[in-house]
Amino acid sequence: HTRCLSDWSSDVCSSDLKFDTWVTGVESSPLLVEIATVRAHTTGMTKKAPVLHESLESPEIRPRYYNAIYSRDALYMVGKKDALLRTLIDGLRPKGQITFIDYVANDDLALVSSEIAAWKQREPCPVHLWTAERYKQALVMQKLDVRTVEDVTEEVKADIISAWGNYLKTLNIKALGSGAAAAVLINEAELWASRFKALSSGRLRSVRIYAMKK
Repeated sequence: HTRCLSDWSSDVCSSDLKFDTWVTGVESSPLLVEIATVRAHTTGMTKKAPVLHESLESPEIRPRYYNAIYSRDALYMVGKKDALLRTLIDGLRPKGQITFIDYVANDDLALVSSEIAAWKQREPCPVHLWTAERYKQALVMQKLDVRTVEDVTEEVKADIISAWGNYLKTLNIKALGSGAAAAVLINEAELWASRFKALSSGRLRSVRIYAMKK
């Protein structure tokens, strides 16, 4: 059984179909929860891939229950990271695994840089940034065996360019008009442009961390 904490929890049912796993998604956006619930229902995965609406600051995690926990681009918005990590680790069975991909500051100086400050202003939610080293230390303190701390910044930047390029190829500008839909699209484009700029500056990085419970 896998627990997912992610902005992309609406995709958990596709993982279940491919690997025949039981997956529980946690999502803070009511809209994404609604989309994910509909998707799970239409694919017959309502029981095996539910997506719950919970705050990542204090999610309900069943102790010693999950074989794996996965998160994507979610922890940087959590203020009480130490408490959350303890809760997640308590939810793992012995030899359970935790993997997350998230934004981190390149170093302590980057935390107070103008590039990070400009990026934070564009983000829709408060940002509580750590460095990769601080994550590693926190996991080690919780007696986890940290196997991987990998910089995936260039992959993330390539994904951003590819995703927007593919989207714009199918976008009907005339049908979009200049109303609310256009405003939402512009805001989303500016948000990702801000993320891309911060990642390109080297002050902000994206890392993949994998650890195992002893």
